[in-house]
Amino acid sequence: MSYRLSIHAVPGVELKRVVAEQAEKALISLTDRPEGLHEGVHEMRKRAKKIRACFRLARLRSARPRELLSRISRTRQRLRVEARTAGVKLMTEKPVALTRRLSACWEAEAAAA
Repeated sequence: MSYRLSIHAVPGVELKRVVAEQAEKALISLTDRPEGLHEGVHEMRKRAKKIRACFRLARLRSARPRELLSRISRTRQRLRVEARTAGVKLMTEKPVALTRRLSACWEAEAAAA
């Protein structure tokens, strides 16, 4: 289950509340283990990810505007490079793979004839 932050409460207090709830639920999932140990560990890891997301929110809230703009710019640049790389891979790998398959078929037909 996801968590909600109240817009009427102080953000730091809300984040602390959410972290405490998630940590408590993580411990319960490890100690009670109604579905077994593996499921309990899985639930605990999911809760840990939610706690980590809260810490990221707190870090973003405390960052300076210039740092936020820098992070956004780096993320945008990284995504642009990844998109360009993916496009190049699509343009080059598919035709190469198709050419290889066609030549394999042609070689098989030539050997059969």
